[in-house]
Amino acid sequence: MSVIRLSPALASQEVFPQLPAISAALARKDSTIWGAQYSEEISRRLDWIDLSHSSRELLPLLDSLWVWARERKFQRIILAGMGGSSLAAQVIAQSHNKDLLVLDSTDPDSVNGALAQDLGESLLIVSSKSGTTIETLTHWAIFEAEMRGVGIDPTEQIIIITDPDSPLDIQGRKSGYRVFHGNPKVGGRYSALSIFGLLPAALLGIDVSLLLDDADEALIEILQESSPATKVASYLAQERFFLIKDSANALGGFGLWVEQLIAESTGKDGKGILPLARNENAFGLPTIDLASDLIAPLGAQFILWQWISALLGALLEVNPFDQPDVESSKKETVALLELASRDQKVISGEELLERLEQVSQVRDIGYISLQIYLDQRSNEKIEELQVLLEKRYQRPVSISWGPALLHSTGQFHKGGPQVGVFIQITGDSEIDIAIPGKNQSLQQLILAQADGDAKALEAKKNPVYRVHLSKRKSGIETLLKIFKS
Repeated sequence: MSVIRLSPALASQEVFPQLPAISAALARKDSTIWGAQYSEEISRRLDWIDLSHSSRELLPLLDSLWVWARERKFQRIILAGMGGSSLAAQVIAQSHNKDLLVLDSTDPDSVNGALAQDLGESLLIVSSKSGTTIETLTHWAIFEAEMRGVGIDPTEQIIIITDPDSPLDIQGRKSGYRVFHGNPKVGGRYSALSIFGLLPAALLGIDVSLLLDDADEALIEILQESSPATKVASYLAQERFFLIKDSANALGGFGLWVEQLIAESTGKDGKGILPLARNENAFGLPTIDLASDLIAPLGAQFILWQWISALLGALLEVNPFDQPDVESSKKETVALLELASRDQKVISGEELLERLEQVSQVRDIGYISLQIYLDQRSNEKIEELQVLLEKRYQRPVSISWGPALLHSTGQFHKGGPQVGVFIQITGDSEIDIAIPGKNQSLQQLILAQADGDAKALEAKKNPVYRVHLSKRKSGIETLLKIFKS
């Protein structure tokens, strides 16, 4: 029995004639698939293909960590990580109905919420492949200081996952922390079945060997001549946007993982495909419903979609394993922090409506990107703006939360087709948090991140509009009221 089931429409999809050979070459780890100019770099990025086998070596370690966590009686697991370092673990936890608090925001309200519960019963996982992720290092510094402040030895309640010899690895081991290494030949968004996805899941008591089993079975089908990966890639390569839908809610937010994987992998050189992770289809957009069009267990889905993204990179003639435009926002952020300055203009909700009406008359808007630099848990009502914008402008609206979006769809927005209009929503926090060892606070950091991304987007000649809410809840209500009129 097949572990991957396609709908009749996808099963009968005509495959691009070059894809079977490309898929076979991918199985051999042929790094020349995406062009000779990328071959050397990509040769160091293909170990994700073997993870369903190689990650089995981690199982004894993961079992021992789970025993250790149970003996310590941790009541709460917190994962500090951005993009590929946290999304897969979040999906695995949600699909198994386990509580995992993912900290992927520098918004003070988000971090204060994570600090609000008993730190003595909390285990923090600091996860960053590069070991230089500014958000994650900031979370580490804040939790370390807070734990020391209440008499907790942070080395007993913070563990680190990073690549060997990264700055985080070096500093973590020097300071006496438990440090666990990833495979440097696996990129962040391809690391779902590596230690980055599996260690947090194992600490929650999830049997991760089953994920590897399902991925193993899926690989058998992916490598067949009639591969589901080549069929889905052929279908998606003809689109700019598509809906990734989990109408059965069985895969715990898997659509957001696909959104990050495909957008960041393909959004290069003015090309790319942007998935929209949602269940409502306002425009008859091409849709893949994970409950009816593409059915597979979670481990199988991980390896299948990674394969699809690699094939799409070949069809679009882009390198799916880099993220060059992610760096532009980081550099702008660092520069703004060093200068302690802000120059991004803010407008009111009424002005935003006027600007959008004007730009829609002179520009063929391909899509609208709604980027929200607020705490998602307490400000989710702002998501209603997505539907209002779609009804008014009859264009797809991508919604994402900053600064996490800088590590996911941000690559598509800056590197993909420049047909977007960008709306940033920022806001004042009730209680700011100073960053230990820095002359900045979290409020300053998140605003600098929004400013930095705005500058990077504007450098690509994109329209960017910022609405700043001095009072978040009332400001959201006012904004929604304006666009309901």
